[in-house]
Amino acid sequence: MFNDFTLSRLLPHLLVMIFLLVTGGDAIQQLSRPASSHEDHEHNHDHSDPEKKKRMGFFHFNEGNKSLREGDFEAAAQKYKKSLRHDENILESYVNLSTVYLRMKRFDQALSILKIMEEKTPSHPLLHYNLACYYSITGKAEAGFEALERSIKEGFKNFEQIETDPDLSRLRLEPKFKEWYRELAKTYPQGQDSPMG
Repeated sequence: MFNDFTLSRLLPHLLVMIFLLVTGGDAIQQLSRPASSHEDHEHNHDHSDPEKKKRMGFFHFNEGNKSLREGDFEAAAQKYKKSLRHDENILESYVNLSTVYLRMKRFDQALSILKIMEEKTPSHPLLHYNLACYYSITGKAEAGFEALERSIKEGFKNFEQIETDPDLSRLRLEPKFKEWYRELAKTYPQGQDSPMG
């Protein structure tokens, strides 16, 4: 025979059993379903909020930068692509994705990304700088010089990078490079913008 104490202990269990029977087992399926992974959560959030999309885009961009610094180019490429899926206007993701493809010697993919970026922002200095890198690596010196000149015209001023970037090494071997660089020094004769200062 049940006393009040036993009944009070069993009552919650009985209520759960009744609930499960009434709902036809849906609750059991919910309880037995594994917790969502980060990947599932990532693809189930609201894609209609532009601010959230932008934040997620920059999150993946920053994660891509981390992988790039660590030399994990495959992971970096995946993260930059995720960044662009969230927000296709993060221009830095195009730049860095093209850089990663150049490092991986996937030259067609690098050029394809740069062409997409060119449609979006034809005057971006890093677009033309990375085009110069692409042309240098693939042995198209004249196109490389044109792209490098255009990058400077559009505002690229990191002359130390021009002097040391391994992607431009073939371009720097061209006899035209030293002459071109001397002319550049006349345009930027003094101060921090000077390529020879």
